[in-house]
Amino acid sequence: MGWKSIVAKVAPTIGSALGTPLVGMAISTLCSVFGITGEDDVEKKVANAIEKASAAELLALKKADLDFAVQMKKLGLEEEKLFQIDRNKAREREKEMNSLTTPILAISVTAGFFILVVYMMMRPIPYASKDVLYVLLGALGSGWMAIISYYFGSSSQNREIKTTSLKKK
Repeated sequence: MGWKSIVAKVAPTIGSALGTPLVGMAISTLCSVFGITGEDDVEKKVANAIEKASAAELLALKKADLDFAVQMKKLGLEEEKLFQIDRNKAREREKEMNSLTTPILAISVTAGFFILVVYMMMRPIPYASKDVLYVLLGALGSGWMAIISYYFGSSSQNREIKTTSLKKK
């Protein structure tokens, strides 16, 4: 059994962070649990420490996992607040600027997305162009979802509205 699977079983929150952009925080937490210092061969040192860990060290790892989960929850809440502030500033800026750039961009992306969808349904796609068209469709689809979220709110905003209205009842 590899060291990552041991971490995933003993400390699932830290284990799930190993394959994400939060890997640095996860490794840092593992280093603090096992007293690993320095920057050379950190992954090898962590792997070695986990494979030779005593029961007390595994218990400390479990406690560190609980603390890590709390820290991730706090970071998620802070991150959501930052996103809300950013969205609000963007909308305020758009009101102040009274610019047509945003609506024109939104209409262009929406039109491009649906024109491409209809084109792909109505015409046979040459084999050499399939990959490019799929990438373009994915990019336009992602952009279109961002536009819909911008103009009509995101699911996190809807959840917040529902939660607020339920608390009032």
